[in-house]
Amino acid sequence: MESTVGWLPVIYDWLVHKHGLSERWYFVVVFGTFMLATISFWHMFYTIFCYKLRWFERYKVNRFSSSARFPRERWNHAIKVTTFNFLVITPVLLYFGYDSFAMRGTDMRAALPPWPELAIHVLVAMFVDDTGFYWNHRLLHHPRLYKHVHKMHHEFKNVAWFTAAYAHPIEFFMSSIPSSVGPLITGAPLSAILFWQFFRLWEAIDEHSGYIMPWSPWNLLPSIQDGSDRHDFHHSHNKGNYGSLFTFWDWICGTDTAYNNWKAGHRQNQPGPQSDLVDGWSWDDPAPTKVQ
Repeated sequence: MESTVGWLPVIYDWLVHKHGLSERWYFVVVFGTFMLATISFWHMFYTIFCYKLRWFERYKVNRFSSSARFPRERWNHAIKVTTFNFLVITPVLLYFGYDSFAMRGTDMRAALPPWPELAIHVLVAMFVDDTGFYWNHRLLHHPRLYKHVHKMHHEFKNVAWFTAAYAHPIEFFMSSIPSSVGPLITGAPLSAILFWQFFRLWEAIDEHSGYIMPWSPWNLLPSIQDGSDRHDFHHSHNKGNYGSLFTFWDWICGTDTAYNNWKAGHRQNQPGPQSDLVDGWSWDDPAPTKVQ
């Protein structure tokens, strides 16, 4: 990872100075290629550990669900949608988003900054992204948006790693913005932004994996981290747990009450009470309501 972003000065000189590529297209090519490579890497990683190696079934959030539940055609469709989002939507976002980074003075060719500075960039990005994602996610559960946009992501009632970026293009666009705001605030160089995006994509796929792997850093502190268990509840019950990285906003707004109540009454190694709610929304999370 560090060696990759350490090559940015070389890549910049080769593409921009030697081959005359504009800095805008350099930004699109480097950022876009990195994102596609990262999502492909983590998809392959979790396919091996969550699907091929049955020994890891012991780490499954819901041991009564199975990846075999997903018909091959739905799996293939999810991969196609994810590929479209990263090959079509992402380059468009990067092309027009370049202006914001250019105006902020983002260094497009610097290597990774020193670790203390890098830590500040990442920490700010994490908290800003979590805030933006939470409120964006709650908005997507409004009935006027949910049935036309977010419902697509909730077609999978049990989380699976290959559905992390399975989303309507509008949702993919809306959900991509919060992760970029933090780096704009701190003025992070492109190398630090790529470093942050590598871990952000990892977290998104891990959260949708349906597994709590022993090596996962995203499930170490379940009281403050919005990990696989909480997100599995969100998909199976279509209710609450709107955060991405942390539980802070769910705790402040009380949108994890249903999860906490379910967790408190949930007997270990027994399947949770699956909600019959297919499409649901509530801004303040009272009893579930159905969307026709």
